[in-house]
Amino acid sequence: RRWVMSGTPTTGDEDSPDFTAKGLDQLQRLLLFLRHPKYGMSCDGQDPSVKHKRELKKELAKSAWNDDVKIPFLNKIESGREKLYKILHEVMVMHKKEDINLPKPIFKQGEVTIFIPPDVQSTIVDTVHSAGNDTAAYLEAMANLGVSGR
Repeated sequence: RRWVMSGTPTTGDEDSPDFTAKGLDQLQRLLLFLRHPKYGMSCDGQDPSVKHKRELKKELAKSAWNDDVKIPFLNKIESGREKLYKILHEVMVMHKKEDINLPKPIFKQGEVTIFIPPDVQSTIVDTVHSAGNDTAAYLEAMANLGVSGR
């Protein structure tokens, strides 16, 4: 048995047809992972003939998704929306954060004092002043000092 946990399965501007098509494609890929009986069929194994069967079943699942859900949904045909809701109802469990009593995050702040020798401090200050607003020169100078910005 497989499962997926997703905060938001699709992102973007829902009024854009391109977004809607991409969102439906994302949902079909989730169904593929979940091995939905019609829209996510899959085979296991390393045998080349099994790989061919897997690819064929993947294409059949995508074709069925497009014919039954994606195209009708994008064309605003009610059957596409109804089919999508039915499929989501089969595979989804939805909770709000409040429903599952998540623990409150713990935020702790701390301070660490690090000793930097005076000669190194003055070299860093001189480097910053000499680079001015030139970020590339600053990064190069700091790299020469052995200080990485990453």
